[in-house]
Amino acid sequence: MAVAGGPKKGWKGSAGMEQRLSHLGPARILLRSATLSLAAVCLATAAASVSRADDGEGGFRVFGAGTLTCQRWLEDRRQKNPSASQSEMWVAGYLTAYNQFVHKEFDVTDRYDGEYVLNWIDEYCRKRPPNKLVIAARDLVQTLRRRR
Repeated sequence: MAVAGGPKKGWKGSAGMEQRLSHLGPARILLRSATLSLAAVCLATAAASVSRADDGEGGFRVFGAGTLTCQRWLEDRRQKNPSASQSEMWVAGYLTAYNQFVHKEFDVTDRYDGEYVLNWIDEYCRKRPPNKLVIAARDLVQTLRRRR
């Protein structure tokens, strides 16, 4: 799947978080970004319903924006709804959790930046509107792992 984005320059997400934290050292930026991502996931969890993942691979609980469909992801991003930022941060939190608990290396996204990640999910969702965001994030991770 060809998507825009290029060599990693750091996660830039929709809020320009990297620019606001540039006065901090790299380790503090990473810690602050992870903390903010976790906070976004927690806030989204409190506001959203809980559902079962429908991936057919053992099932697990999905919280927050991960329960949204790809169609909703695309609509929110196209309309620049505030919920689009929550969904983008949910993806960042998903990748952070994967890095910490599964990947055991520094970063599964390796040389790809935040723009690449968001564009990859956009492309994925255009092809699979009924899929849940959690499935898109899972498939993103699987694609990134194959490219390493």
